[in-house]
Amino acid sequence: MTRTKKLLSLLTVAALAGSAGIVGAVSGHPAGAAPVFEDTPLSDSGIPTYYTANVAKSVDTGTVKLANGTAAVGTPVYLLLEAAGSFAVGQTKESKPFAVVHTDSQGRYKVPSAALPASIAGKPTMLYAVAIAGSSGEVAKFEVNSNPAATGLSTSVPGPEASGSGQDIAASASQAIPDLSEPGLIVLPAAAKNGAAPSACVPRSTDKLLSEHPANVVLTFVASDTPYASATVTYTSGSSSQLGWATSATGKNGSWKSSGTRIKSSTATQGFPTKTGKLKYVPRTRFMYGKHRISITCLMQTRHEYRVESYAGGDYSYNASSMPTTKRANCVQEWKGSWFEKTSTTATKWTNGVSASAVIGIDLSIQTGFSSTTKIKYKFAGPAALCGANAPPGGSPGFMFARPASVL
Repeated sequence: MTRTKKLLSLLTVAALAGSAGIVGAVSGHPAGAAPVFEDTPLSDSGIPTYYTANVAKSVDTGTVKLANGTAAVGTPVYLLLEAAGSFAVGQTKESKPFAVVHTDSQGRYKVPSAALPASIAGKPTMLYAVAIAGSSGEVAKFEVNSNPAATGLSTSVPGPEASGSGQDIAASASQAIPDLSEPGLIVLPAAAKNGAAPSACVPRSTDKLLSEHPANVVLTFVASDTPYASATVTYTSGSSSQLGWATSATGKNGSWKSSGTRIKSSTATQGFPTKTGKLKYVPRTRFMYGKHRISITCLMQTRHEYRVESYAGGDYSYNASSMPTTKRANCVQEWKGSWFEKTSTTATKWTNGVSASAVIGIDLSIQTGFSSTTKIKYKFAGPAALCGANAPPGGSPGFMFARPASVL
């Protein structure tokens, strides 16, 4: 079959699906060698086709817009999963589309849960959405199947004691975490046309790990200015953290920008020493991050990503330069022999809690909730107050610190 006939066949399937609510499927994938920038007829791709209006259940949504800000209607959006599994430095992996969806009259598309491979069902997974209109296209990337609640407050980590760069961290924690723009938003180049037929090219991604780098990650902030308090932090195997990641068109310093967070769990337990008396302590552990180069076929696009690879462990904590400010309403009374353990709530999002500036020029965010696997315990040898940065300790304090009983 000629390319022209194949494209006409595709458009016929699209017209039937759009008018009759049919979910179409095409079969047969050409045997491929190493991925190259080439045209692969859509009718040979074997990719299920879904129309957004007929997808009853979805796990996430996005919007495609033209360069002038108007909705891109009827535009195909190819869905590709991030290459799975661990990488060795220098290794390249390929990802092919598992489905193609079409935008509705408002430019919206949905990721149909029925289309997701069974192997990732219910797991937080990074997904590429590639929109194509004629010969133009663009890519978005976001996490599906996790939908972590963006609660708690956002602040920067206090500087090391010797640096003098500390700040009044509670004062900078007065704003809620800003709502991120829609994760699946795609803005097409000016050349793209509303409702244009797709090209015959089926996009694929190739992902190469260029290098790997250690990143020290903040877990919480422990502080006390009373001699009667002691604190212990434990980061247990299975603990989940939302770690920031970054993207760049060139991969050069100064070109990186933060691109949201992704969930990663620890694979071992890291204990930290019990701290007693007056202290300003930032417990940190280490994850490994990787620099990736991703190429998207059809669009002739290359992008770079700096993202978490694995948990390394270790204690990279430091003594901070400043105490948090205290709101009396956020403090509770403790006596000799009392103790308090926090095992559930969303913790503070540390906007600069992942050390990455030496590699990409910016630091990234980290948020670890207190749970049965991530916990902090305060014990008291005399009268004191236990305070939360954002709320009383029993609520959603963000982080906690001990003060003299006189603050009550």
